Amino acid sequence: MKTDFSCIVFSGLDGSGKSTQAKLLEDFFQKYNISYNYIWLRSPNQLSIPLIILFKLLRISHSKKTKSGKMIGVTNLENHKIFQKIWKKTLFSDLKFVIKYKIEPLLTTSKIPIIDRFIIDTLVDLAIDTNDDSVIDELGNQFLSLLPKYSKLFFLDITPQLSYERNLEESVSILERRQRLYYKISKYVNLIIIDGTKSIEEIHKQIITECKLV
Repeated sequence: MKTDFSCIVFSGLDGSGKSTQAKLLEDFFQKYNISYNYIWLRSPNQLSIPLIILFKLLRISHSKKTKSGKMIGVTNLENHKIFQKIWKKTLFSDLKFVIKYKIEPLLTTSKIPIIDRFIIDTLVDLAIDTNDDSVIDELGNQFLSLLPKYSKLFFLDITPQLSYERNLEESVSILERRQRLYYKISKYVNLIIIDGTKSIEEIHKQIITECKLV
């Protein structure tokens, strides 16, 4: 099947249904014999692993137990300007590495990458880690320029309260910030915003329609 996109990317708050919709898309592709490859890229850490270890040793990063009992990593670079600069450059290099060795090889084949979280989510994480929302304006164009040409970008939009209720990880106030950051990024790229509070089936149908697969 000929498509007008190179890859499909799902972004959004935790609990918005990204992995669920990616799996449904996999099932759809299998049904119609469309070649694909699923890639999860919440943390595209390759080159930054030594820096992550250093952050833990310096207690800049630590593990936190959420209300759901899950352990998550928390990084606070707000008061570490030098590390902020290093972290930004390292994340950018990490993304370039992942694109070159994981995604670009697929683009030269008939396989369509289905990417669960990607550059958009990395930008949002970076703004939260540095407690600096201006990161989007500072680095948005640079980071987003790495997106493969003709990417189909989906943002599954749910309320911060619903995200909190589904995951019990970050506070509602942080999730509200995240949501605003996603909206801000939508001014830089053609981000297709989908109402994530709709039924799973309705969202899947809308994605299929947006991708012109029917």
